[in-house]
Amino acid sequence: MPDSTQKFAMIEFFQRRLKFSGFEKNKGPEKPSRGIYWVVGIWIFLALFADLLSNELPLSCTLDGKRYFPALEESWSKLTGQSSPRIKYLSQSGKMDNKWMPLIPYSPGTIDRANAGFVGPFSPQHIDGWRYRHWLGTDGLGRDVLAGLVHGSRIAIIIGLLSVLLAMIMGVIPGAIAGYFGDKGWRVNLPSGLIGLAVGALLIWVIAVAISSAGSRGNLLLLTPLIILTGWLLHYLRVALSQKYPNSFLKRSMSVPLDIILLRIIEVFRSLPALFILLALLAIVREAGILQMALILALIMWPSFARYTRAEFIALREQEFVAAAKLLRKSHFNIIFREILPNAVPPIAVVSAFGLSSAILAESTLSFLGIGLSADTVSWGSMLNEARKYFGAWWLAIFPGLAIFVVVFTMNSLGDFLSRKYSSS
Repeated sequence: MPDSTQKFAMIEFFQRRLKFSGFEKNKGPEKPSRGIYWVVGIWIFLALFADLLSNELPLSCTLDGKRYFPALEESWSKLTGQSSPRIKYLSQSGKMDNKWMPLIPYSPGTIDRANAGFVGPFSPQHIDGWRYRHWLGTDGLGRDVLAGLVHGSRIAIIIGLLSVLLAMIMGVIPGAIAGYFGDKGWRVNLPSGLIGLAVGALLIWVIAVAISSAGSRGNLLLLTPLIILTGWLLHYLRVALSQKYPNSFLKRSMSVPLDIILLRIIEVFRSLPALFILLALLAIVREAGILQMALILALIMWPSFARYTRAEFIALREQEFVAAAKLLRKSHFNIIFREILPNAVPPIAVVSAFGLSSAILAESTLSFLGIGLSADTVSWGSMLNEARKYFGAWWLAIFPGLAIFVVVFTMNSLGDFLSRKYSSS
């Protein structure tokens, strides 16, 4: 029989063997790979400077003795919502002198009729010089594929970030409240609760109208503060009347099972196929713009944010710093959003990374099927849709498909890295 010293030596020996044989828990890299930095950096750079990299308008030109910057003006007009100066400058292109053209002298919607009909990258092209060559070919209308890839990166990042932001707002707040209060921790005044339900129903109806019709965005901005203000006025009216009549119905309260309500809503959304929900929502949309598409994708993704936030809040609400905050008489709002939520950021960041890739893939799928963004918006998915019209146009399938693959793979790798880092810590 070995003594205790020998036993400890044997245990240490086997622990070392397990460590070097790879059975020890993988802590993952401390930093993401350089490839993730490069892909994300190039993607953001293309999205920010798409109008300066790919445009049929010159970067700089002289017109009537004055210096103008047409491409920069167009980019600024998109940012501020002003009318585009494109028609003004294109009508005077013959009078321009000292033109400095972008790296790609084509816009995504520029139609080169001389090279229409799916001209490949290595096929003979009818151009004035190598400067105007379509390096990645053209589609059936003669639009430059490289210009579409550059501007498609902007569409992808806008829809991805906007849909993730909306899904985060829609999911994190309910998940945090449900995880903190549980089923019996939140008591609400019954009349005020009915007022809140009415206000929430009206807001949902207004948002649904905005999704179904692009022309109702102005009504959304006007009606939303009016509905919220009406709800606050009714609430303060209820408070004033309850002070005057303390034994009336206005003072009744009840506990709301927030946790189980949220779980049932999440189960309903998760039980329905995502593609079915997308098709049902797109059926009521008259014109799918970027905002409508982001809202529709957010309605698909918010349950993931709510589920992970709820689970994290359930684990954190019993911690000592939460008990200390309650002893200091801090409000529930302060505890939820200033004490617990900053500690719940890691899982939310993981879901955001995976959600960004899912949003880009979903938009590309819908555009590939021809039911995504409007026809005049060039995206990676719409370019893949063009490849279906002529199977010999391999460049329309390979280059946009490669862009989608690289971005989705990179964001999934980033999400996997954040998940490993969060698990190891």
